[in-house]
Formats: sequence, C-alpha cells, structure tokens
Amino acid sequence: MTLRSNVIDPDVRRRPRISRTPHARGAHVEIYEDTEDFANGGKASGLVFACDERGGGLLARVRAVKGVAEAILLVVGYAEQPEPEHVVAAMRAGGIDYLRWPFAERLLDDVFGCVTPGDERFFQEDPIRSRARAKVRELSNRETDVLTQLVRGLSNKEIGRVLAFSPRTVEVHAPT
Repeated sequence: MTLRSNVIDPDVRRRPRISRTPHARGAHVEIYEDTEDFANGGKASGLVFACDERGGGLLARVRAVKGVAEAILLVVGYAEQPEPEHVVAAMRAGGIDYLRWPFAERLLDDVFGCVTPGDERFFQEDPIRSRARAKVRELSNRETDVLTQLVRGLSNKEIGRVLAFSPRTVEVHAPT
C-alpha cells in the first residue's frame, strides 16, 4: 500500500519543496493550489500538508471538501506567521501537527515518519475520530457547553456554577 500525500498551497514555488519529502519516501504526491482544487482532484485520503495563510479555519475548509469528512485524512497545517488561535483550532479539529514556514526538511521527515503505510494505528483511529466529530455536531448548544466544561476537567457542581445550571441540569445535558 502506497501512502497518498497531498500538498495544498497557493504558492507555486513552495508546493514542490514540500512535496519532496513524501515523494522521497515513496508516497504518491498530489499537489493542489487550494481546497477547491483538492475537492476536484479525486479521492481524498492520506496525509495532507496544507497552507493556512488565509486566516485560519484550515481543517474546516479541508474537511468541508465533499467526501472528506469520512475520509482517512491526516492534516498538517503550516503558515509563515501562525496565530495561536489558528493552531489551536486546527489541532482541536483533528490536525496532527502545525508548523511555521519555512521549516526544515527534517520536520517533514518527522511528520512523515510518524505516518507510514505500516503504521495502522493512525488509519484505525481516524474513522473513530470521524464518528466522534459527527456525534459532537449533533449536540445541542447546552450539551456542547457542558461537554466543553467536562473536557476542562470540571465536576458537575463546578460546571453548574460556571453555566448557572443546577448540578442535576448538568447531568441531564451531559453528552453520553
């Protein structure tokens, strides 16, 4: 099985530089100018190196591509001036790494080395993450608020204080 790698970057000079490392490791590399180009490029799978220079929302844009939500897709974002909130948003949305451009080729080696066709762990976990994301999208606003506080490690009583709910209301709206 050959790992598919995708490079999504509007900079025509940067795309080939980034694609060298996956190609050198025997990956099939596809290069795209933007997410629309990626959407029209066929099967979305594998590893994606995506430029996030356009104000964040990298994972949302990549995942919005038709058929990508269920795809086995591991995304690495990068930007010249990464804003902390964009990095956090990308990681919360399931990104596996975020790099500052220009980056040393060894960093790509590190990322690519973590995800090889023989490393079934990533490929087994991605469908699980996709199902979890789908379940989170189904939550009501109140359930989402409770889940956010649960992830922060708060108890039902503490969540009740933060959200101005009774602990019983927190229990009722805690996602299962």
